[in-house]
Amino acid sequence: MEIKFVLTPGSSAHIMGQRSANTIIQIMQKLADAGEDRFPIVQYEE
Repeated sequence: MEIKFVLTPGSSAHIMGQRSANTIIQIMQKLADAGEDRFPIVQYEE
């Protein structure tokens, strides 16, 4: 499963850190809770 976040130009510096990591973890947990057994590949595109 591919998850892609499309960012506005220049915004990538604002998504680094613990808050961003927590968001990805929450998405992965909600997918698992919904029965999704594929491992998501997360990509960022600017």
